[in-house]
Amino acid sequence: MRAGSDEKPAKSRIYPDDLKEFPIKNIPFKQQKPLINCVDILVEGNWEIYQYCQEGHQIKFDYDPKEPQIKINFLRVFEQLNLPTWSFLNAEPQRVEVIGDRDQPITKVKVNGDQLYLGKMPLLRSDSPLVLEYLKSYLPQFEQQGLTWTDLLSSGKIPKEDAGIEAIFAECDRLRETINRKIETLRQTYQELNQKVNQLYLV
Repeated sequence: MRAGSDEKPAKSRIYPDDLKEFPIKNIPFKQQKPLINCVDILVEGNWEIYQYCQEGHQIKFDYDPKEPQIKINFLRVFEQLNLPTWSFLNAEPQRVEVIGDRDQPITKVKVNGDQLYLGKMPLLRSDSPLVLEYLKSYLPQFEQQGLTWTDLLSSGKIPKEDAGIEAIFAECDRLRETINRKIETLRQTYQELNQKVNQLYLV
């Protein structure tokens, strides 16, 4: 059967004689096994990627060489590490000093120098660049809720030590590298499977 070829028009139905044109071969299991192994790797790898996505990590990739898009769920990593923390209230002045309006809504969080801004307005300063980077990743979860620093004095959390923040970012990097390696394995296996199928059918 040749769908859309110059020699024959495309067929809307498949008839018994058409099956003769499919490349059906009687392949011994020994020859099938390498293909089965590749498929097993693809199934397992895609399941692992799916599980990462269920944990809130955002992963987009294809089987071409383009750079995958990976966004690690910072908050989940923070929660899983179960680090000693201060509330925002107790973090003053050990970790941060509020220099702006405590009641401005949390939105457009960014860091410039030793200060953290909400849009164009400064909110706080800190001697620790790690604290500022932590808050830049932590605070955006509240942007859609219209909450303020004052609202979060009891519930907001900051690790007590820079080492705790370093552990969060290190775990995020580790997860990103692990996912990248899994994606690379999937891509290599997919190419290997294509080659084996082509060799099997002498394409």
